[in-house]
Amino acid sequence: MEREIEGQQPPPRHRQAPDPHPTARGNAPDEPTAPTEAPSSPTARHLLLWRSTIARFATRHPLTRRKLAVAAVIVGVLAFLFGIRSPSPPSVPQQTAPDTHQFSVTDRPTLVFDHFIGNVNVSPGPDGQVSIKEKKNGETDSIVIHYAQHGNTITVTADIPGGLMVDTWVDFDVTVPAHAGLTTNLATGTLEATNLSGRIALSNSNGAIWATNLAGSIGLKTQSGSINLANVSGQVAVATQNGTITTTATHLQGRSSIQAESGTINFHGTLSRTGSYRFQNTNGAVGLTLPPSSAFVLAARTASGSINSDFRGVTIFHENGYSAARGAVGAAAHAQLTIQTAGGSIDLHQGG
Repeated sequence: MEREIEGQQPPPRHRQAPDPHPTARGNAPDEPTAPTEAPSSPTARHLLLWRSTIARFATRHPLTRRKLAVAAVIVGVLAFLFGIRSPSPPSVPQQTAPDTHQFSVTDRPTLVFDHFIGNVNVSPGPDGQVSIKEKKNGETDSIVIHYAQHGNTITVTADIPGGLMVDTWVDFDVTVPAHAGLTTNLATGTLEATNLSGRIALSNSNGAIWATNLAGSIGLKTQSGSINLANVSGQVAVATQNGTITTTATHLQGRSSIQAESGTINFHGTLSRTGSYRFQNTNGAVGLTLPPSSAFVLAARTASGSINSDFRGVTIFHENGYSAARGAVGAAAHAQLTIQTAGGSIDLHQGG
């Protein structure tokens, strides 16, 4: 019986009738046709190339459902990666008034003010929005202002003819999200920031910085100009190359530093007991006024000048041509306080 079955010939396979409307070679009957318009972005061109490659492969090599799923995943991953890498187009600001421009932001904004600027005043506004109001002074028709936005970075450029720089300028009133943080860079002029919180960085190339009612991680830096703090709280880093630093009702936390290269430092405020604080001056005096209840471990030194202290527990002495002071003030836990200057006196006062 088995021999008879082995000797039988398999039935002939059914042959499918030829298609009366054959497709072009290399194209599947249901393959989508390519779009007539060229892709408008690098991402779209890359995706179109991968889609066409996978389509040609599917035509020549029939795919199972699992293989199709794998191909779909690959296309999705590539779309995600190219979407991340492709640069976002510049955003167009909305002009809400003849002198006011509004920008949408999704995170901590960065503001850059270039060329000839007067004063920039930054205050809190609605979430997700930056508003800039310009105030021209002098020969207003000669002032040319350009706005540009890339992501959360907004650049404002003000151009003024050379002969009008003394009598012609432009100020800006800016509102930003109150708690999102901020980075602001100013080329010249006075930079003011009020009632903001978060990670805040203010930089001025040629002019003063005024910081009032700020909280969070605060960085203030100017190349030439004074820095003034009032009611500022948090981890603070302040630096000026040529100017004074003055604080009022300032509470330092974390690892904070106050540094001047040529100018005095006058600090009025408090120190958190869990922090480390450094006051350093290259050429100028350093003065601190702290509450009587302060607790800190002091290490102070000046190369040229005297040291004076109202706090018990501080010992002042001289070594190797320097005046120095050390000691522990108050009960633990103690803040770590370091004060140094190359040329100037150091004064520690008790105050309310």
